[in-house]
Amino acid sequence: MDGKKLSHCTIVLFLGLLFLTASPANALLDCVTGVIPSLLPCQNFLTNLLPILPTTQCCSAAKNFTGLDSPKNLCQCLKLNLLTSGILSFKLELLPNLCSITGLLDIVSCIVQPSTPKLPTA
Repeated sequence: MDGKKLSHCTIVLFLGLLFLTASPANALLDCVTGVIPSLLPCQNFLTNLLPILPTTQCCSAAKNFTGLDSPKNLCQCLKLNLLTSGILSFKLELLPNLCSITGLLDIVSCIVQPSTPKLPTA
């Protein structure tokens, strides 16, 4: 591993540890053992360009995910894990509409800032 990659990994690890030590113990346990594993059926969809549609198992998991905790806590958990998980943020942004899950919109919008198209200037 070259110096830049090692430095980047160290920063990510430090931020993760900082987040974990600032969180209550039960929130940490829920995030690590409950929240992130609950999205495993979506891993292929969220981390790869293909497939372009999530599976029914992924949509079911995403629907269950919204009921695990408050949107704020779920957002914080996902924000921390986006740094290290390889999730493509644009695929996460598509998930609520593709799976018809309105409760997921608040969580995703907290993580992914909507992109506004830029008009060409003359």
